[in-house]
Amino acid sequence: MASDTKAVTKAETTALAYGDINDRLSRIQRVLAPGEKITVNLLESTKTPTGGGKNWELPDGEAVKTIEGVIILRQPHRAYWATKLGDSEGDSPPDCSSPDGKIGTGNNGSGDGKRECIGCPMAQFDTATDDAGKPGKGQACKQLTDIFIVREQGILPFVVRLAPGSHAQAQGYALNVAQRVPERELHHVVTRISLAQKKSGGGFTFSYATFQTIGDVPEEHRPALDTYVETMEPWLKEAAIENEDAS
Repeated sequence: MASDTKAVTKAETTALAYGDINDRLSRIQRVLAPGEKITVNLLESTKTPTGGGKNWELPDGEAVKTIEGVIILRQPHRAYWATKLGDSEGDSPPDCSSPDGKIGTGNNGSGDGKRECIGCPMAQFDTATDDAGKPGKGQACKQLTDIFIVREQGILPFVVRLAPGSHAQAQGYALNVAQRVPERELHHVVTRISLAQKKSGGGFTFSYATFQTIGDVPEEHRPALDTYVETMEPWLKEAAIENEDAS
């Protein structure tokens, strides 16, 4: 029982921490010069660990089991590399990418141009290859997801970069929150993001994200969070996809 009591107390404390969100936004706006905006490059981030890792690695090197905060944006996007990142010399941008998962720009193997992702041959299942170059059941064009989360401390969102195996979990969680209380937004709840393991059809162990609501932001703080999201979301959606090993 004692552990349950501590969990509830921690959740309540985390939810109440967003009472200063107006001040956080004001501090961001004071720092930015006219015409400047927040881009993904300015934000700290972590990504799904490879090889079935059980911890998120923070920018300072600390390994943590969970990341908690208010999700202000779930941004699915796509990226296709003709050459697997492990075989590339240094970092390289994707050959074709789509910041919204709808329209891809680049070379998907049939020449440069723009095309709808839904009909692209590289976005179909059974087109992926594993590290050994063997055919896989996934998509050659990766279905990635960026989760922008405002944690208890800090004025800027933190980015959790999810590999394809976590896309369905992130989408399902957002839908569940909306379904439980239709008038409540995703950023009106405090979310805990953890890691679990699963084996692929090829026998490889991989990590995927799990999501849990651990508290509600008090109603009196929600209008300020709404304003924070309305300000930040357009900037974050404009951000270009960065090269990353998200396999």
